[in-house]
Amino acid sequence: MAKLREIYAGNTMIGVNRFPDRPEFKWSEYQCRNGQTRWAFDGRLYPGRWNILDGHVCFAYDDIAEGTMYCFDVYDDGRGGYKLVDAMEPDLGFVVFVNPLPGDPLNVQKLDGGRCEDPTS
Repeated sequence: MAKLREIYAGNTMIGVNRFPDRPEFKWSEYQCRNGQTRWAFDGRLYPGRWNILDGHVCFAYDDIAEGTMYCFDVYDDGRGGYKLVDAMEPDLGFVVFVNPLPGDPLNVQKLDGGRCEDPTS
């Protein structure tokens, strides 16, 4: 659990979602240290929450599926990135590939007025 928190907390993920039956899509997301997250996709910013629960990394977004929590098993891809597989339905074929970037180099926080982090944390 500590390893997952180290990977995510205060870092940006660049990712691609792959589905067996529809086109893939790319996105970026900044995981605030305080458990908030900002997912940038298709020209929009989706605020939400992230957490580590039962060894899974989990996300919920205010404007997506009424805040439904989505949890993933995380596997090291051996190339500096990670493969995420839906923890509840791993046989669906839905896979997320992410590459972590330290900090917030894409300034995702600024897109949201910089409200993500408490500067004293």
